[in-house]
Amino acid sequence: MADIKRTTSSSGGVPAWLAMLVVIVVVLIAWIVVVRTGKRGSVPAVTQPTMQTTTPSPRGAPTPGAPKVIPEIVNAYIGTIESVALERHEFTLSAKADRNNLLQDAKFTVRVGSATTLRERVVAETLPLAGGAQPAVASITFAALKAGDEVTVTSADNLRGLTAFTVDVVTRIVVK
Repeated sequence: MADIKRTTSSSGGVPAWLAMLVVIVVVLIAWIVVVRTGKRGSVPAVTQPTMQTTTPSPRGAPTPGAPKVIPEIVNAYIGTIESVALERHEFTLSAKADRNNLLQDAKFTVRVGSATTLRERVVAETLPLAGGAQPAVASITFAALKAGDEVTVTSADNLRGLTAFTVDVVTRIVVK
């Protein structure tokens, strides 16, 4: 056999043939890794098309099952009057959570001040197509409000977290 000449690399400590062997092994391992992962990534996976299990919600409607998020500012509630205290100019409003910015159904004491606007909005049972007649709106007195009336109460103030408040507008909704 031929004598292998003992040479060292220019750095002085590692023989040149050992350095070359290490470089070849590293390149070979890198090539194997690239080839194996490349094959896995290049074959497209065959999957079944996914089916949508829920119907998309209309714009603005909450997604079923998603937690309800209450906005920081709440200026209105809609509900049914439970009782009216004529002498105190206030009424008890029962508001359902699914129609309001509430986590659960609630009762509110609604006060009517001297600056409160009271009105009645008459809405057709069957809404007209675009361009149809607008709902009729008329002024009413506090005495006209009674238990069972459907109303919307509105305030410029933030009503979130309050159980008793004075409102700017009370609109009784009458469906005819």
